[in-house]
Amino acid sequence: MPFDTNHPVFQIPLVRWLLVVCSLALIGSFVGAVSSLLGNGARGLSIFGGVVGRGLADLVLLAPRRVFALAVLTARESIRRKALWVGAVFLVLFMFAVNGTEEATRY
Repeated sequence: MPFDTNHPVFQIPLVRWLLVVCSLALIGSFVGAVSSLLGNGARGLSIFGGVVGRGLADLVLLAPRRVFALAVLTARESIRRKALWVGAVFLVLFMFAVNGTEEATRY
């Protein structure tokens, strides 16, 4: 059975995103396991499994309230250091630069 990406199920953006994320996770896991095996020998797979297990545990125990608090502190720090304003200026400049080139190529 051929893998048809033009099938209607794969045209849904969420399904396509999940497919890409799962593919990248599998590729990353394979590369991590192989590199751990090459670097540490037979013990490398148990080390890799332990790291993956601790990572999944951290992901499950993630507190949304703490993540929100860190996001608020990061935003305040970027405003205090003027990094957010510099980013906003560049965003406005790029918006007008793209708009100007589109109108110039239209005529």
